[in-house]
Amino acid sequence: MPRPTIVIDFDDCTVMSSIPFMEWCQVKGFVPTGTIDDLVHHVFIATDHAIRRARYFQFLEERNNELQPLPGVVSAIAELAQHFSVHIGTARQISLRGHTETWVRRNLNGHVQEIHFAQGTGLEYLRDKTPLLQTLQARALVDDGEHHAQRAAEVGILSVMPIYPWNRKCAFTSPYLIRVSDRKQPFWHTILPLVTTVAYRNT
Repeated sequence: MPRPTIVIDFDDCTVMSSIPFMEWCQVKGFVPTGTIDDLVHHVFIATDHAIRRARYFQFLEERNNELQPLPGVVSAIAELAQHFSVHIGTARQISLRGHTETWVRRNLNGHVQEIHFAQGTGLEYLRDKTPLLQTLQARALVDDGEHHAQRAAEVGILSVMPIYPWNRKCAFTSPYLIRVSDRKQPFWHTILPLVTTVAYRNT
């Protein structure tokens, strides 16, 4: 019998990238200085999607090897991989495959079954990972993107959403959506038992 599948987002659920990217944009002079909320607005909301994507590619060209795993994620994925098929589902464009696969090989020790990329450039595709989750018959999703977490929860898939400045105002509620906001310890310390318990319960 195949092992149940868990899908994990890449940026800010596996690798800490958005905050370093925002800081990089500030250093480069692409956005004005300000609070974290100001940076979220200028980098992710007020900047054209194509421009932001080009800047992100440049950022990875310069900083990919410096990006660090989130605290606790390496041991958590290693533990999950003993019982589940662990996949990464990322809204990154396929043009970033090389950077992403290099980072995963270097940091996650072969515990990831497959990495799934956004193939197109359309925003509509990027706003919905549920086709991927349903194809894989995923039992759970870990994702900081509120749209992805909400859509998964709407179709009955457990969604664990770590809280960041860019998603903390999400108003959606569902018994399938669990917010993790405890910053006193690495959020993977909290996520691991949640994902494991519910994924097993749903098999």
